[in-house]
Amino acid sequence: MDPHLERSPVDSIFLIPQDIVVEIFLCLGAIGTARCSMSCRRWNMISNDSRALWQHFTNENFCVFQRQHGDEAKVDTIKWVNVYRYISSCLNENTVSLPARVIFSDDGSAYHGYPPENVFDPQEPAWCTNRGVDHNVDLVVELPTTCIVTEFIAENGGRYYSAPLREALVFLSLEDPPDLQKARKYNDEEGSKWVTDLIDQRSSNAAIKNLETSAKSEKVKGVQCSAVEQQQHPIAAFQFSPIYEQCIETQISFLCEPRVTRYIHFKLLNSVHPEGMYSTNIDIKNLTIRGVELSCLPEMLQCSQTQESTNQRTDPSYERFHTYIPSLLRF
Repeated sequence: MDPHLERSPVDSIFLIPQDIVVEIFLCLGAIGTARCSMSCRRWNMISNDSRALWQHFTNENFCVFQRQHGDEAKVDTIKWVNVYRYISSCLNENTVSLPARVIFSDDGSAYHGYPPENVFDPQEPAWCTNRGVDHNVDLVVELPTTCIVTEFIAENGGRYYSAPLREALVFLSLEDPPDLQKARKYNDEEGSKWVTDLIDQRSSNAAIKNLETSAKSEKVKGVQCSAVEQQQHPIAAFQFSPIYEQCIETQISFLCEPRVTRYIHFKLLNSVHPEGMYSTNIDIKNLTIRGVELSCLPEMLQCSQTQESTNQRTDPSYERFHTYIPSLLRF
């Protein structure tokens, strides 16, 4: 009898063609692939040598999309399995409050003495937008290096502030400052709908920190979205009470799926006012970004982190949409 016909089913599994093994790994996800790769030397080699496989897992789990800058050979040398392992290992560290540098704020030049930088310094008073700037305010900040973020916290001040934040959205961008023009489709009522949807989605997702589920496409607003499309959508949202007394001196935390980023865009949609009084601005005491710095990631991705002169951008989306209106009174 032919000895090849006497192979056990277990032996036959390890003879599956390499391209089929990779397809199986794609269905198993990152954790399942890591476990299967320990079953034999051949599967371990297939897993470790497949750049496309681990690039897919890194993109899906952490939204790390490496843009090609005309040097495809350089991008093809990235060891994506090491990138994934490095990010995963950093997630095991304790998260910290990440420092942020304000590079743009569409706040009408800010209310005197209350600039946007205040929200990232607990020792400073609140950030107050200027008169007439009470909706759809864009704030863009840059982190000190590439980081993985897991939580956002917003805090309103006390009764001294007559226009505490009501609703806000948070967007992320890895390689370039975000495009504010594209984000303006989330202004006003559309933005409020996304706030509600994101909060409802978070409440119904009991396994939000499970990396095995984050590799799958998620459903946002009832539409199936790929990881690429998710980059253009808000990642977090804040929604304070519409009642002034319940809105002041309140802190809200939003735990999000781990995402790698360098730039963060906060869109302040609207504010709350005391009964019988309308203030034409937005006041917010603190914004906190929690996560872990990925100081080795830029080198692993073979990309430069040279400082871009964001203060001299010519991008039209960074022109101020709101302007100071002296005729309006601030209460």
